Amino acid sequence: MIGPGLVLTAAHVVAGAPPPGGETPGGGPEVRDVDSPRVTVRAPGGETVDGKVVWRVRSDAGDAALVEMPVTADGATMPGPPTRYGEFVSALPRQPVEAVGFPRLQKYGSVRDQEHFAGNASPLTGLVSGHYEVASSTPLPRPRPEEDLASWAGMSGAGVFSGGLLVGVVRSDRRARVGARLTATPVATLLADRRFREIVRGAIGWEPQCEPAELASVLESPYPDRDIRSVASLLRAEVETVGFHGRAEEIEELADWCRGAEPLSLRLVTGRGGQGKSRLVRRFLAEQRARGWVAGVLRRDGGARSAAGEEPFAAVARTRRPVLVAVDYAENHLAEVRALIGQARSASCPVRVLLVTRESKALAVGSADPDPGVRELFAGAAELALPVLFATPEERATAFEAAVHDLAAALPAIPGHEGPDWAAAAAQVTVPEALARESGSVLGVQLAALTALLERISPRAARPNEPVERTLLRHEEAYWSVVARRRGLHLDAAALRGTVAALALVTVSGEEQACDLFTMMAGTGPAAGYRALDGARWLGELYPRGGRGVLGAVQPDRLAEFLLVDACAERPDLLARIVSVASRTGDPREIALVEAQFGPDENSS
Repeated sequence: MIGPGLVLTAAHVVAGAPPPGGETPGGGPEVRDVDSPRVTVRAPGGETVDGKVVWRVRSDAGDAALVEMPVTADGATMPGPPTRYGEFVSALPRQPVEAVGFPRLQKYGSVRDQEHFAGNASPLTGLVSGHYEVASSTPLPRPRPEEDLASWAGMSGAGVFSGGLLVGVVRSDRRARVGARLTATPVATLLADRRFREIVRGAIGWEPQCEPAELASVLESPYPDRDIRSVASLLRAEVETVGFHGRAEEIEELADWCRGAEPLSLRLVTGRGGQGKSRLVRRFLAEQRARGWVAGVLRRDGGARSAAGEEPFAAVARTRRPVLVAVDYAENHLAEVRALIGQARSASCPVRVLLVTRESKALAVGSADPDPGVRELFAGAAELALPVLFATPEERATAFEAAVHDLAAALPAIPGHEGPDWAAAAAQVTVPEALARESGSVLGVQLAALTALLERISPRAARPNEPVERTLLRHEEAYWSVVARRRGLHLDAAALRGTVAALALVTVSGEEQACDLFTMMAGTGPAAGYRALDGARWLGELYPRGGRGVLGAVQPDRLAEFLLVDACAERPDLLARIVSVASRTGDPREIALVEAQFGPDENSS
């Protein structure tokens, strides 16, 4: 099941034709888009469900089919992200894979049990024929009396996963004399088919993308983030709520950099907070992926540091396609950048590393690296300083109206905001006079648009001409309060603001530290102490996990900065409490990192 009401399997399983066998990984003429034959699907321990084949291919290049079934109420509201797809992009052998199916070797009487196949795939094996071969040395049961080998018949159609990504679909058994050796149709082959992509997109609501399986532990998912829990979350770059506009010249300049002759090169993208650096990078990466590059954003949660040395980036040294890695908040990830450079030096394909930061001086340490090669790369890294995108009042007004339209379309998806007629509210919103005095930042325009929409439905501003950051935070505070009450917590406004403000400054690595943070921030009132566990779980529910630690924080950064300033003004002892908690997290660099990440912003006053 790859989405609500959609099953991916092997074509020969549902077409009534004999499966491919022997040494030939395929067989028969190419067959596509059959006339929707009916099939029956039975889940383990579940009832049978009638479905129809809506797409299939049977050729030397692939053996796969899509089966559409009625969507149940539970299926239509499946939690979590859709199935993510992947492919092997390097020549690194023995990539770990797993699959779950129902082979004949697991038949016990009238029951055919499931087999959790665990093995490996070497990407260059089967490359000419266009298939994967997955192997395992796990001991197999004794063959049946009529068989010379344990039979994998029935395993066809099982999904093959690597690094959490679906990379293939089992199609045949190579009848290995020792262990097992199965062939699989690469998912990348299926995603190259326009009709396949259309059906999948219609079922899951996402444009399916193929990610590099070997780098899944170090690169962010390319999909927009739909874990939107509050109004402020709509402004996060990963959510991509508002359509992308402009920056064509900057994207072309970066594309020229990628087309350069250098085997390895670094580039800087700089700009004040809110100028749209992260969104520009996401757009550029998407365009480079469409050109055949392996492209992604380095994970900010330490995934690249989980293994020793340079191993997380080992695939870069043996990649079969050019690689582009963007590093947001690059000043906080210099160790990972060094490790990436170490592997990229050996790559046979071009490698580009895009470092994103507010100011180039934050990366000055790279030019003093003890490795002369690293020093040379940093010294030669050209800087792309993002100019103001909306320089005139007319440009800001046009961008404001577009943002109002897009945000109004997204607001009904946020819990608690389903009822209002946001389209009608958008029609009544006018461009605020204060926007003429804005600096022209992308975030400034979107902040004004979102706040204007919310105020049209539920006014919360304390006074006319209140900073939009403060007004938006009043709406966000209502969300904090609702979640707190659901957890049985009744915090006053100062405790709410102070505790949430601290999330941007303190890295919390577990529940015990989250309890410590809540107790310190909430004070010594009746909600603290013995309610610490409820408080920790409240904090964990507020926002998706951030770049560091297990708790997220208010985003975008400009809101986090404004909240911190307001909360500290309201509670003079707040910063001392935050430093006290940070000193117990085990990372003495906390405050230094915060100062680098949350620099002064003239709009946050």
